[in-house]
Amino acid sequence: MSPDITLADAITALVAEKRAVGYKYAGEERVLARFAAFCRSQFPGLGAPSQASVEAWLAAARQRGVQPATLQTLAAPVRELARWLGRRGGAGLRPARWRAAQARPLRPAHLHRPGTGGLVRPD
Repeated sequence: MSPDITLADAITALVAEKRAVGYKYAGEERVLARFAAFCRSQFPGLGAPSQASVEAWLAAARQRGVQPATLQTLAAPVRELARWLGRRGGAGLRPARWRAAQARPLRPAHLHRPGTGGLVRPD
């Protein structure tokens, strides 16, 4: 993301893109607006979601006692924003588990190994 684009601009562009392809994206827009307000107060000058800002956002929600399903509702639009920024060459957040999953080669759920008499589970 270029320094000229703010977090609010990125959110506006993401919402406009989602709506252009037919999504209502109203609830997600409200969540992203609340995330942007949280970032302005806790992480001034932040241009893109960082791991620290997302973890603080979710920790604040846990302190309010939200249910796990609500945490998912809060995290999903922020994750989508980070992916959207990453696809545009910005500083999109890529959690370590995503990087690790991409580093491992894909293997089928079951492998046929000669000499074993059939299908065996991978290691």
